[in-house]
Amino acid sequence: MLETSASAAPLPGEPSLQAIRVSLTARPAMMAVKDIAFVIRLAEQIAIAGAGGWLALGAHGPLLSIAGIGLIGAAFARNLELMHECMHFLAFRSRRANRFFGILLGLPMLTSFEEWRYSHQKHHADVRNEGFQFKLEEINGLFELFSHFLMLEHYRDAFAKIYLAIRGEVDAPPPIRAAVNRDYRIMLGAITTAALSSVIFETSAFVLVWLLPLAVAGIVNFHIQLPEHYQCDTATNDALRNSRTIEASRVAAWFVNNNNFHTSHHWMPSAPIRHLAAIDAEIHKFIQTTGETYPRFYRNYYARLWKNFCEA
Repeated sequence: MLETSASAAPLPGEPSLQAIRVSLTARPAMMAVKDIAFVIRLAEQIAIAGAGGWLALGAHGPLLSIAGIGLIGAAFARNLELMHECMHFLAFRSRRANRFFGILLGLPMLTSFEEWRYSHQKHHADVRNEGFQFKLEEINGLFELFSHFLMLEHYRDAFAKIYLAIRGEVDAPPPIRAAVNRDYRIMLGAITTAALSSVIFETSAFVLVWLLPLAVAGIVNFHIQLPEHYQCDTATNDALRNSRTIEASRVAAWFVNNNNFHTSHHWMPSAPIRHLAAIDAEIHKFIQTTGETYPRFYRNYYARLWKNFCEA
């Protein structure tokens, strides 16, 4: 049970947070998982990546090729937000479908579905448990920032695990060990197939539509995940204090798959992601970390970072 902060106490005559939770949970439409809604998101991803591939591989000039690489990288980063929905088994009614598409969505950025899902369960119990090794307190110089932007630790560990998975030796908790090794073997198969195909057909597709977009994907993913809990009261398990809500435009909320309503997600993790805005409308006045837009948040963050650089 999540604790309620003192500042979140309702005014006389207002419903309590527990009453709001009960009311939301009792609405069948609020808690219903709709397969078609997620299929549409998958179609969007295919369209974005497809357009990026057409620009990156076509003879349209270097600027449009760079734009295509950027589109693919943005799609890779958004994949992880959709994968997150699959990890909560909220994308499809079928758990098998959630796992299948979750594995595919995590593949471009070498992210194991089962491994991330296991660590993400711990994250919901204690938000200080992060899945992507973002050590924000260690960013005091350009190298640390560069390392986080490109997710260097994540990819270093991923390639090490891909090697270990050949013999089924990826170290993971017993309940998920076989599944984690399977995930990394799938990555090995995909990388090998893509690389060999590029060599055989004498094309730069592997580099242009996978390797180079990873740099963009890392930067985009870093900025999507950065606001979630940064400088929140992570020592508490009260979602209204340990998670942040960002005031975002509809386009921004669409792109991050409602991750801007991160407080609502942690407060009610069993609710479908597409309904987080409706949940936010019910609990917004109780949330302690809200009011910032993405531009304002990043402006403040980089101002603090620049100050750290200067004082180092």
